[in-house]
Amino acid sequence: MNGLEKFKAINDNTYRNVYSYKLPYRQNHFSIASNISQNYQVKRVKRPCGTLTIREVCDNIEKSFV
Repeated sequence: MNGLEKFKAINDNTYRNVYSYKLPYRQNHFSIASNISQNYQVKRVKRPCGTLTIREVCDNIEKSFV
């Protein structure tokens, strides 16, 4: 993911981000999302269809960071 894709993924998946658009929280949310997208690795996780349990999904995510 490039910087803009990372920022969009973070912004679009922020829990209750609708509240962050009310001042004065908007600037704070933007700053935090921007900082994360610039300084951290961001990955998109799509849970596969099938019989994987949440534990198996978590294990696969953890393996991808090694």
